[in-house]
Amino acid sequence: MARILLAADPEGLARAAVPLLRRLLEPADEVMVLNVTRPRPAPVEQLDELAACLAASGAEVFVDRIDPTGSTAETLIRAADAFRADLVALGTHGRGRFGTALQGSVSHGVVSGLDCRILIVHASATQLSPKAEPAPLRRILLAVDEAGGYGQAVEVAAEIAQRHHASITVFHARHVVRRPSHSSIESPRAADSTVGRARLELRLEGLKANGLVGVAWRGVPKAIAAVADAEDSDLIVLDSRRLADRSVLAPESTTYGLLPLTTRPVLLAERTVRQAVASMAAGRPVEALLPI
Repeated sequence: MARILLAADPEGLARAAVPLLRRLLEPADEVMVLNVTRPRPAPVEQLDELAACLAASGAEVFVDRIDPTGSTAETLIRAADAFRADLVALGTHGRGRFGTALQGSVSHGVVSGLDCRILIVHASATQLSPKAEPAPLRRILLAVDEAGGYGQAVEVAAEIAQRHHASITVFHARHVVRRPSHSSIESPRAADSTVGRARLELRLEGLKANGLVGVAWRGVPKAIAAVADAEDSDLIVLDSRRLADRSVLAPESTTYGLLPLTTRPVLLAERTVRQAVASMAAGRPVEALLPI
């Protein structure tokens, strides 16, 4: 049984997350449709519609409205912790507006303040009614980095792929580090090793995955977004270092950079204490970089 919190907003952005949530839900799951009433409450009819659509999956669904204590993001974080949410789902604005308004936004605060799985779906990602039959999950893009701290992301991708008979493509973008005197790029051997380890973990789960390596000439987020478009991915799965680094949405981070570049759903894996410690201790080996 999983506990899912859907953050309902007055603009109706949460509607975009409902079709995918319906696909992910199990009958034994519990779902809370939660609306923070200020600065503006969501219409009751909208909350009832969200709840009815999610209940069609067989899950137990209930609606709650709460007055904020602190910011909207802080209120959602406390509510998710109290509910012991395994996943928090958010709808966001389309590309551009989300990127320019991210710092200080509700999504920014929730993503950087929670350690459970977080599903982010752009409102422009679907024009379907929440009542429409959810589209199948056929292709998952699993983006991994060279730090080796992607264990939870592999587990999340494997879990979803097994349930929905989806294919997985493991992608790693070779980092380009630009310095005043010279630039360096992650070696092909290190990149292949990163993808190979993730594919091996998936093989141990009985899954066969494709592997791709690219060069992040224009940055890792743009590389991930481009591959997701080329693969026509139904879901992008990322790891997150939210316990180790509360600046996960700093401008240079992959998470911050990717969200305004894609309208495809993004699922951030949960972070464990062990991964957080490993994340803080891990550094990129000098031999993994080649001068260019």
